[in-house]
Amino acid sequence: MLEAFFRGMEKVYSAFLRVALNFRWIVMLLTVLVVYSSGFFFANIGKGFMPTQDEGRFIISVKTPLGSSVTYTEEKLVEIENVLAKHEEIVGYFSAIGIGRNQQANSAIFIVRMADWSDREISQQELIKALSGELAQLAGVKAFATELPAVGGSRGEPLQFVLVGPDVNEVSRLADQLQERLLVRDELGPLDLGLELDLPQLNLTVDRERAANLGLSTQSVAMAVNVLAGGLDVARYNDIPGDGERYDIRLKAEEGKLTYPDDLSLIYLRSNTGDMVRLDTIASFESSIGPAVISKFDLQYSAKFFSTPTVAMAEAVEIV
Repeated sequence: MLEAFFRGMEKVYSAFLRVALNFRWIVMLLTVLVVYSSGFFFANIGKGFMPTQDEGRFIISVKTPLGSSVTYTEEKLVEIENVLAKHEEIVGYFSAIGIGRNQQANSAIFIVRMADWSDREISQQELIKALSGELAQLAGVKAFATELPAVGGSRGEPLQFVLVGPDVNEVSRLADQLQERLLVRDELGPLDLGLELDLPQLNLTVDRERAANLGLSTQSVAMAVNVLAGGLDVARYNDIPGDGERYDIRLKAEEGKLTYPDDLSLIYLRSNTGDMVRLDTIASFESSIGPAVISKFDLQYSAKFFSTPTVAMAEAVEIV
């Protein structure tokens, strides 16, 4: 049976070969036309590094303003959840705050799962495009829907490029200018800039001489501020021994007592005489802004851009 199959293929091949030899000039002409026409299609068909896939899963990277609290970020996640609830193609999602290398309270991530192909009418790419427009309407938060990254630990935007330079402030200035020019190009889709130099900070300067006269060291002052403002795990507690659950006991100021810079004046430290010394009598406070994270690429300061273009990758690169 197998031999008969190969004999049949041989007869078909022989028939085509006889036709090609009898009309060889026509065959050569058609070959030349096909080769030259392929150049036209190559020049006009969109090109990219990797084909898009419909895995039925994608991520949403979320950023609230620098300095935002966990409570504020959580409120914005609820707004995003309300947007996701409008799409019946979504069957589940997982969200987390502070995920990633920086672990900041103003960053979060959604991992969204879609229904099976047979149970939905639109593709993953169509849903991502629709969500991008809806998420852009939310105030006080930036959210970017993208495919799952091919490499773990990275973001999933297909277009990523870096602006580098020896001076971080100059890199930031040029990055802002480039972002402003690229945002008007709708073909690039939502555009995110990773470099942020406007994180609210509070600088504390200790009067070392005055603190020393009261028996206080710079280390003890810093420890008091860290414990009361940020908290410190001092012990662990088991409700029922052996139940596998353990709770951290965290020492910090009462919730809401240290919300604003002026509230630090409420901190008292005990001097070497036993008297209570108010913090603002031995230290001064100054508000400023600074970088959330300083990233480098090839030993130079860098600003990384992330985008999900609506056109072919080659065209998006040409625009940039």
